[in-house]
Order: sequence, then C-alpha cells, then structure tokens
Amino acid sequence: MPRATACLTRLLLPPLGTLPFDPTNSHQVGWAFETTLDVEWAHALAPGANIVLLTSPVSETEGVQGLPQFLFLENYALAHNLGRSWGTTENTLFDSAGQKVITNFENFYRAAAQRSVTVLASAGDGGSSNVELNETTYYPFPTVGFPASSPFVTAVGGTSLYANGAGNYQFEIGWIGGGGGVSQQFSEPAHQNLLSASVQQTLANRAAFPM
Repeated sequence: MPRATACLTRLLLPPLGTLPFDPTNSHQVGWAFETTLDVEWAHALAPGANIVLLTSPVSETEGVQGLPQFLFLENYALAHNLGRSWGTTENTLFDSAGQKVITNFENFYRAAAQRSVTVLASAGDGGSSNVELNETTYYPFPTVGFPASSPFVTAVGGTSLYANGAGNYQFEIGWIGGGGGVSQQFSEPAHQNLLSASVQQTLANRAAFPM
C-alpha cells in the first residue's frame, strides 16, 4: 500500500455509539477485517482522498439484522456528504420485514440519485453462491446481493492488481469468484432495455448487474 500523503484525512465516526472490541467474537473480527480491507483499498486507489469511516455497534449478518442501523448511517452519510459499505444476500430479505427494509433503502437510494449522489456497492466475492439466514448453508440456486442488485446502485466487482518491482501498475484481472447475476427482487430498469436479445432472454424482465 502507498504511504499516507500529507493531504490524507482519516476520520472514524460512530454516530450510534461503539462496543469494546472482542477478539473472540467472530462477527467483530470479520467486520474488522472487511473494514480494514475497504479502507486500505480506498487509500490505494485514491491516496490523496479524505476517508471517512462510519461504524455501527450492531453487526450486519444476513436478513434484516443490523440493516436499520445501516440505513441510519447511510442517511447520516448523505446528509453530511460521507459514505458507507455493506451487503447481504437478496433472498434473505424476501419476508415482510425484509421487504420493508428494501423499501426504506430504495427510498433512500432514490433520494440520493435525485441529489446526484452516486451509491456504490460491492458485487460480492462469492460468485452466485450466497448464504442463507443461518450464515452456513448456501442457497442451492444462483443468488445475488443487495444493495448491489438495486437499480439505483452501481455494483462494483473485485479485481486483482499487478505491479512491477518498482510498484508501477501493470494490469488487473477481474475476480473469477466475483458476484453478479439476475435479481429476483427487481424488475429490469429502463437503462437495460437496450441490451441484446440474447441477454434479454436471460434476464426475463429482471434487473441484472455484472461481476
């Protein structure tokens, strides 16, 4: 990773409070790893950027767990021109509680779009395999993640970067196991109507996003 530059600002904000870090808590350890990875990559891609990290005391697992808190943070980020990152299997939100959560987030993403704010979300790194609510069993059919599946969100896939001995960029390769696919929640948005006939047959009037 490149060294921090003089103009780099890293700010940690916990609007909902914090919890003591417990190294035996797998959720805290997992999110600490993901958070560190996100901040490091953001710094690698934009070493002069001001990085603001919002944290929640409630772990986001699968389903609606932690999502109301994340929506609060995203609204906080929009109001203060900040940012936030997370994702969950779309299928874990198909019950009534999950549909309410999706509606609330879609209202927020629509409001962000109206303010010309681009919302980015990870396409995921598990291919079309995503876990169920128990976090151990995988769905036996292709699934995608939310909010990457939202028509108001730009899904971003992962890449492996290659550099020479001097650290100069050479090339990058998209992850074979990157997420992406066809949504079971959202209908095909208008901006995908111009895709080829063969692609339209695969979409079957559903929204899709690449890995």
